[in-house]
Amino acid sequence: MKKRLFLIALSFMIGMLPLVSCAGEEAPEEPKAEEEGFEEIREMLETASMDDMEGMDLETLTDALTEAALCEYLDPDTGLHMVYPSMFCFDDEESGSTARTGDGKAEMQITSTPDSGGLSIETMKGAVLLEHPDGEIREYENPSCVRCDEEKNGQYSVNLYVLEGDWLFRIRITCSDEMKDSITSYIEYMIHSVSSDQNEVG
Repeated sequence: MKKRLFLIALSFMIGMLPLVSCAGEEAPEEPKAEEEGFEEIREMLETASMDDMEGMDLETLTDALTEAALCEYLDPDTGLHMVYPSMFCFDDEESGSTARTGDGKAEMQITSTPDSGGLSIETMKGAVLLEHPDGEIREYENPSCVRCDEEKNGQYSVNLYVLEGDWLFRIRITCSDEMKDSITSYIEYMIHSVSSDQNEVG
């Protein structure tokens, strides 16, 4: 799989060379954006089970990846919209807030809390550090998000705290250590997909 992805990336870069050489020193921004876009989905392509990717451009690759490995989540009450790995299935009996993999080795929970617009990213980061003193903390700007990764007793967890409009969304994913790589490849894409009907950022 990694060799195939390397060849796809290589052919992708070679295809952009004429555009760069024709422009001289003022190379267009589009190839750079395409390269960054490919890098954003590269890890997911390594994880997803996809065939016949050769010759696809970024848009086609993204569409194929979405169809093969991603689902859309929409909460009509809060307006939360995001994509998530299709390995998770929601249970209708649990009001659509908890999803699990078929083997039960991974779980995703989504909770929504009105924050009344008074919570800052720094305050939220401090609270997360108190709750997870051993966690690895990262911040994102678009959307405003604090991410906390933690490993304990053979279990991996990632908590995403997203400030969006008048809501604080918490997306918590837990899984066995053996599933960590297949989960983490989707996390940043999930974060950047978040939007709401109050303040779209995705």
